[in-house]
Amino acid sequence: MDLGPLREVALAPQVTPMPDEAVGRTPQGRGRRWLAPLLSLQTIRIACHLAVVSPFLVAAGLEMARGWRPNGDDAFIVFRSWAVTSSHSTLVGQFNAGLTATSGHAVYDPGPLLFWFLTIPVHLDHAQGALWGAAVLCTAGVSLAVEAAWSARGWPAAVAVVAVVLAILAEYPALALDPVWNAHIGLIWFIGTAAIAYAVTVGRLRWWPMLVLAASFAAQCNLVFAAGAVACAVLAPVLGLRQARRPGWWLPVGLLAGVGCWLAPFVQELTSRTGNVTYLLRAERTAPGTGAMFGLRSLSAVVGLHPIWASAADHASFLAIVSTIGANSWVLGIAILVGLLCIWVASTSTGRHDLAALCFVALVLSGTLVLTFSSIPRAQLLYISYLDPASWPVGMIVTLAGLWALAELSVWAARRVAARHRSRRQGLVPSIRALRWFVLGLTAVMGALTVASDTVIAGHSLDDTQVRAEGWPMIPQVASVSARIERVVPRGGVMIVTHSLYGPGVVTGVLWELYSDGWRPKAGHYYGRLIGPEVLASGTAPPVTATVTYTGFSPATVAVSGTRRS
Repeated sequence: MDLGPLREVALAPQVTPMPDEAVGRTPQGRGRRWLAPLLSLQTIRIACHLAVVSPFLVAAGLEMARGWRPNGDDAFIVFRSWAVTSSHSTLVGQFNAGLTATSGHAVYDPGPLLFWFLTIPVHLDHAQGALWGAAVLCTAGVSLAVEAAWSARGWPAAVAVVAVVLAILAEYPALALDPVWNAHIGLIWFIGTAAIAYAVTVGRLRWWPMLVLAASFAAQCNLVFAAGAVACAVLAPVLGLRQARRPGWWLPVGLLAGVGCWLAPFVQELTSRTGNVTYLLRAERTAPGTGAMFGLRSLSAVVGLHPIWASAADHASFLAIVSTIGANSWVLGIAILVGLLCIWVASTSTGRHDLAALCFVALVLSGTLVLTFSSIPRAQLLYISYLDPASWPVGMIVTLAGLWALAELSVWAARRVAARHRSRRQGLVPSIRALRWFVLGLTAVMGALTVASDTVIAGHSLDDTQVRAEGWPMIPQVASVSARIERVVPRGGVMIVTHSLYGPGVVTGVLWELYSDGWRPKAGHYYGRLIGPEVLASGTAPPVTATVTYTGFSPATVAVSGTRRS
């Protein structure tokens, strides 16, 4: 047996580990090892989540410190959320005043998911539970959007989601200041729907159950999101299957999620003489709509060189929005749809499935936007001030798809030019140090955007928005009127009456304050239809009547008649 190799190993000198200083590792090197995790791509991922979440948390904290109380439509939502665990739980969504006015029947948004999700916060905190509960729902929606985008295309897609959310918040701070409103929280989950639909279209089909949930929530919050959200949920997995090739566990789970989300509206439709969905469809068909030209102009208004979401127009003004939309050409709207279709076909044929997925989502949302805005009843056009922000994410997504396609075309042209001058071209491989500096720089930009968005939010308040719209902040009026009634009216039944134009905005908040404090407030048929039988006056009238006067340009007053507290 030849023992030569073993003898050489045995006689080889043993190497003793040297201290860090002996091998050139300095304490500074150890410090860099601690710094290395901070310079990874996961840092950008965390920064994206912080950037989109912090505005909602900051806004909720500020509004709670200012004494936020539900009023107007928020109070309706709080009442319906409270009633979820009672026998008066509703199977439909928020009252739709515009379609009710055009149809002559009480019409509601498609479903009650918003009430279901807010019922626990409202029961835990009667005064402000709806606010922080809605803020948590908004943070969940934007975080899901970031995570889905990251799973589909990495940091570029996640940063794009952050850019869309922060751009909308910078132009429309009320979105974070009043997340309880169904039009606002629905918009947040509509953005989440678009981002998750992109992930599913790319082939990440495990996201489809979450897409069904997000799309259902957005569609049930407000009818304006229904067409785009449902179309994304149905069509995205069709293209995603081209990448995954066969269904998996996600299909039955997604179907079960869809059944759970839409069971209540389906039961209401079957058990009612005329269901809410039937009324919704009748109102859309019978009332004269704005027409296809208006829908195409609405699309061009959010995609053109001067999009409405980046303009100086007053987004609370009906005339400003309608004039801005009317100034755009319907031909541009057709060109946008045709351009998206061409980019989708070209990117699919060249194997760029990630770009094709974004173009497909943009095309679906653009088409449903034209359909939705062209079917808005003319009598409901006064509500365009809160319907218009629903189109902003669509315009931003179309813009991102166009810029991406332009960048791909530029890279292709540059490579063709380089190929003519050099037969072989060696690509530049970025060094680790350069990559780390890139991560650090992008993280710093994300931090700056976060601070800027929080500063914009902190510089506004919900009261400021109400002052611009109605002349006087309503939240202090709710608190003062409720305190006045509770001081002079014994605990029990009290009839709340108002004859003022802006009175309902205060009265709804007063009704909730009294109800949550143990009184039994009653109101007329209008409030009973919007809130429910909890406040509907029927039979013998309460012994005390409180008449609230609120003109919108002066503090609210209350006159109490009947039995007073001794």
